[in-house]
Formats: sequence, C-alpha cells, structure tokens
Amino acid sequence: ELCDWVNGKAILDCGAFIGDTAIPLAHMFIKSQIHAFEPESHNYSKLIDIINYNQKQNQIIPVKLWVWDQYVNTTISNGWAGAKIWQDWEEIEITPIDQYVWEKQLEVGLIKRDIEWFEYESVVWAEQTIKKDKPVLIISLYHRGKDFFEIKKLIEWRNLWYQFTVRKRNCFHPFADTVLICYH
Repeated sequence: ELCDWVNGKAILDCGAFIGDTAIPLAHMFIKSQIHAFEPESHNYSKLIDIINYNQKQNQIIPVKLWVWDQYVNTTISNGWAGAKIWQDWEEIEITPIDQYVWEKQLEVGLIKRDIEWFEYESVVWAEQTIKKDKPVLIISLYHRGKDFFEIKKLIEWRNLWYQFTVRKRNCFHPFADTVLICYH
C-alpha cells in the first residue's frame, strides 16, 4: 500500500551520493520523479554518470545542492562514503527543502535522508512539506547516537501521526545503515 501511495509523487533523495539509492527507487517507483540532492562535485559527477548509464535521465533529476534550513554557502570535504561539512575544500550551495518543494510545486511522497550527521536537523528543514504531503520518511540513524534516540521523539512531538519502524540493512556492522522509516 505504501508503494502505491508513493508511486507518482516526487521523491527527495537527500544525500544521493552516487545514486546508490536513487537508481533502486527509480526502479521501484516508475511513475515518480526523483530529485537526487548531492552537493559534492566528485559524487555529483558520478551520480550523473550512473543516471546516464541506467538511462534514467527522464526520471532522476540530479540537484547539486545540500539541504538545510536556510540559503547559505559553506564548504564541504569529501569523506570516504559521503561528504561532510568541513573547514575548506569546496564551496557548496544550500537550500531549504520546503523552499525547493514550493518553487518546484512538488507533491512529495517520500523523503530519504542520509546527510552525514545532519539528519536530526533535517526533520525541521522539511516541516512544511511533511505537514502538507505526509511523505514516507527514511532517515539514517547511525551517524550520531543522538539521532537514534531523538529523531523519532522529534517527529512524534510534532503530532504528525506517523507509525515507525527501524531497519538495519548491514548485518555485518553494529551501527551502519540503520534507518528509521516513518509512514502513515
């Protein structure tokens, strides 16, 4: 039922990396357009290559932005599996999810967040979109201990009537790839 409800609505892949989530989402939700946010240039270039290789140019829109609660420019450093805000490496542009959704006039069915230690704050960054569209939320919980204990409480506190489940995709690492899934 959740797949049927999401299919045809926009999907926001926040922290798209090289498309490792965007491509499977495109295959699963063939009627949805995926907005894949990746601010780091090397990863963004690989993301475009993978979109082209999989012939998903009409379905996956690469967006070279970081999502935050305001418009700012900052710098980013490429880490092993993703990018992290750092002292000085590459300047990036940041945009609020709510503003992006409003400008593009999107109805959002799913938001995936794997944005390297900023998942907790990202719940606030998309508050209007979450209230308006009630999208399925997939939020990484393994970057900070705080996230595992606080993100669910933050969403419950907003009285959005979500149900919750926690899933772990990597059974070989005690923390990696643990996600909170929020749905109606």
